Amino acid sequence: MSRLAACVSLICVLILAAGCQTSVQPAQPATGRQTSIAYTPAEMAAAWTTPRNAGPSLVRKPKTGLAKLGLGVPTGLVENPSDPTFEHVGGGELDLKTAGPWTTLVVASSTYVLAGDVEGGGDGPSVWSNSLRVSFQKPLDYFGKLGINLSYSNRRYDWDGATAMFPGAVDPFESVHILRANVNLFQPVSKEWALVGSINASMAAEDGAELTDGFSWGVTFGAGKRFSPTFDAGLGFLISDAFGESLFIIGGPQFSWKPTPQWQLSLQGTQLDLVYKPSPAWEFGLAGGFQGARFRLRESGPGAGGIVGDTRVPAYLRVRYRGMSALDLEFRAGYDLWRYFTIEDRNGHAERSVDVDGGPFVDVRAILSL
Repeated sequence: MSRLAACVSLICVLILAAGCQTSVQPAQPATGRQTSIAYTPAEMAAAWTTPRNAGPSLVRKPKTGLAKLGLGVPTGLVENPSDPTFEHVGGGELDLKTAGPWTTLVVASSTYVLAGDVEGGGDGPSVWSNSLRVSFQKPLDYFGKLGINLSYSNRRYDWDGATAMFPGAVDPFESVHILRANVNLFQPVSKEWALVGSINASMAAEDGAELTDGFSWGVTFGAGKRFSPTFDAGLGFLISDAFGESLFIIGGPQFSWKPTPQWQLSLQGTQLDLVYKPSPAWEFGLAGGFQGARFRLRESGPGAGGIVGDTRVPAYLRVRYRGMSALDLEFRAGYDLWRYFTIEDRNGHAERSVDVDGGPFVDVRAILSL
């Protein structure tokens, strides 16, 4: 992935904001207790879970068959408002043995981005992207969570004649396949601090090229602190190595502020998200940030095995219906504030950048909890 697109990977693991939201005043630690596991169950639960009767929240009802524990703390799923990834919200016996069974989340999405004019002449490509992601989540002791995520995406590029991007080529590239895998860990170590870590791998190539020629990997790690019941902040780092690029390291802050049960403002990775939840069944949002894809071209095409980066800066409105027990539906509509392509040779050299005028886009998605 390109350096700009690599920043987007931080979103996957730096979601302390969504995983830590609460409106409970955290209990004070008992006298003399200094270590994370020395806190009582009530103290840990107050810090890392959300009560049942706190008004609209991201907490779902417990799944059938899971025990209702004596602390008055729910066991369920909580979701990142920007990118659906269900998180463990808690529940625990008196010894803080909060490990639980595996749960499964399936996210299907379809996005269509209209083309804009290319710098130098011609029209840019419209893109129809379809993806399917399967996530397996397991609660760990002390309110931790282990996640395994697998996804496949197909991007269809629709060209309208020749462009300055690849002079003389009518359809420089058309169908791109992207496979991703991610293993992440979220682990509170006290009632105020939590650690996160992730290992990511992906392969991306045009139809007709070898997927393994588009292999990238990344490692992320960071820490987050609960400064108050309504404000969490953290710092994360990404180390990545993408095909055709040298080793890359970047760091950045993250935060989540929830001044009322209905409103939340968060910075997750490179995305800023403002959320309004008037009721448990409905959620509205305004968001913007960087999104990108980097893929290998086929040898027989005009790019001759080169590398393309497709980067967007979209801003959008979204509405989400959460009234069903296991299925959420969401619609997004917005406009690309900035979009550009980078084209490199097969070794990642001779890079050139081509600006493309922004265009409108729509996105629909379904999130199913099994």
